[in-house]
Amino acid sequence: RPQSIIEMSLITPLTGKLKLTFVKANDLPRKQLLGKQDPYVRVHFGDKKVKSKVHENGDKNPEWGDQVSINCNDYGERMIKFMVKNDNLGRDDDIALIRIPIFALLSHQGEEREYPLFKSEKNKKRCGRITLKAELEGKGGLPSNDTQSVWGIQEATFGNDDVEGKLTRYVSKKLIVCSVLVQINVKGYLDVRATVSNGTIHFKSDQPLSEFFGFDPLNGHDKALKIKYSKGGVVNQLEVRENHSNTTLEFERAKAEGVTAKMGNLSMETKQQPVVAPIAPVVQNPYGGQPVHVQPVQTYGQAPVQTYGQQPVYAGQNPGFVAPPVRTRVQLVVPQGMVPGQQFAFLHNGKQYTATVPQGMYSGQRFEVQV
Repeated sequence: RPQSIIEMSLITPLTGKLKLTFVKANDLPRKQLLGKQDPYVRVHFGDKKVKSKVHENGDKNPEWGDQVSINCNDYGERMIKFMVKNDNLGRDDDIALIRIPIFALLSHQGEEREYPLFKSEKNKKRCGRITLKAELEGKGGLPSNDTQSVWGIQEATFGNDDVEGKLTRYVSKKLIVCSVLVQINVKGYLDVRATVSNGTIHFKSDQPLSEFFGFDPLNGHDKALKIKYSKGGVVNQLEVRENHSNTTLEFERAKAEGVTAKMGNLSMETKQQPVVAPIAPVVQNPYGGQPVHVQPVQTYGQAPVQTYGQQPVYAGQNPGFVAPPVRTRVQLVVPQGMVPGQQFAFLHNGKQYTATVPQGMYSGQRFEVQV
């Protein structure tokens, strides 16, 4: 399927109240020559701007414990920027910043997480670290990571893991290494994407991971996808770098019953048994009873030169040989109100067929079936 359709399906705009908690910052550079600096945090999230309270004399290690809220309504912005500044009577000093995908925060909802700070958006010179927490009271973003995987995916993170992202400091006179990484949980994303692709995910060599996912965890730093999944009773671990060779992951559908998958605020349950589902005309056909006209995607052998009934005979073949029927892929739209496992009817070339809504799909999304 086209990349744009998959991205549109899997990453949805935010709707609801986004709560940001500014906990603290550590090891900030000093921008004020005399006395201690008074740090605060300014946030730019698309055209939305908020800021924290000022910690007077917080200097290099301010503590805020402050929370702000941003109202989102079908908001598609993906990148959020945190700028630590020094409050002055005149122009405020820029101390440090970080610009990351909002998913880095939302994939760890309710958790206090440390993130690196830099001098500029080039993310080269380290300038301390900041501790943040985020919660979304609403829906949107990446598919949920909270449910059991349909394809046996146990863990999947996408982020930076390079040595440059680490910081050394002294604690109780001992030198320790503080690993401050930007890691995004993509377990739910890959699970739904595997469902869309019938259990197979391709990572093409000419498509960096940041382009595959549609966001970059930390610009200018090396990054990787680390995934752990079970297949055939064996737990497999795989690492795919930002720039990689052609790689294909083939998953095996989990056998556990009652597997639940979520996307946004929509909950869907599947079981290892037939699903009793309504058939049109009980469910309204989104095509208004009209055939879906598409061109065949693939034919077998040469183009037919003569047709007997529904099965073509091909040029150069024995007249007694009957070739397989031409298969056609038809693109459908999930009808309003339907959930995975339910069936609906559609017409193609004057003939009625039934289709089952795939796992991870919801109303308005497109998928393909073969007729």
